Amino acid sequence: MKRPLVCLCLCIVWAGFVRAEDGVKTLLHIDFNAGISLDGWQDIRQNAPPQSRFGALTFESEDETKGSERHGYFSAMDPSFGVTAPLNEPYEVNERTVRVEVRAKVRCNGEAHTAGLDLSSRQYPDFPFQYSHKLASGFGVQGYQHRTTANRLYVYHPGEEAVLSPSSSAFAPMESGRHRWHDWRLVYDHVNHQLTFYLDGREVHQMEHVALGGTVLQTLWMMGAPIGIDYDHLVVEAVEKQIK
Repeated sequence: MKRPLVCLCLCIVWAGFVRAEDGVKTLLHIDFNAGISLDGWQDIRQNAPPQSRFGALTFESEDETKGSERHGYFSAMDPSFGVTAPLNEPYEVNERTVRVEVRAKVRCNGEAHTAGLDLSSRQYPDFPFQYSHKLASGFGVQGYQHRTTANRLYVYHPGEEAVLSPSSSAFAPMESGRHRWHDWRLVYDHVNHQLTFYLDGREVHQMEHVALGGTVLQTLWMMGAPIGIDYDHLVVEAVEKQIK
């Protein structure tokens, strides 16, 4: 009599797992080792980054003793520069949305340079930020390698000033030290109306009362610097409630 019960339990667990997976929409997944095309990427002059001086695909050896094993990443260059990568398809935040999250590896090449990621309804980058001209909706994070009130999370809507997270001198989106990769994870929780930033797996900053219902997200924006802010393993996912 026990075996049918065990089988039934396993079937229920497996079915629940499948339904959970079906609720995840991959809006962007880029690994620069995988022969990626940058079609549709744009800099502030609406040029494709590899054909301009504003950014480049770069390859380096992951292990100096293994020169043939090379690692690709995207380096965004130029002061206050942004470049956008289009999502696989536009995504509307609606009543089925549980959360939308951005994950990336980020590296700064200068102590005074700012890195940033922004998920936006804008199709191409604005100068200096996606919220500067009040033409779009979205959310993002940006900051330095040291603790300062200039480091922030933010949310913006058309025709409105960007809403910035409360100042906190305890928040830094990266630890000091050049040429060090960090894991960034930015999560918009549509159910609880929160925006949370995780650094290397640790929650380090949060913003409350965030509402983005109706926003149609189209691009991932990346900030640059004179000697480059490096990005790799870009992932954007939306998790939705299951249809019963």
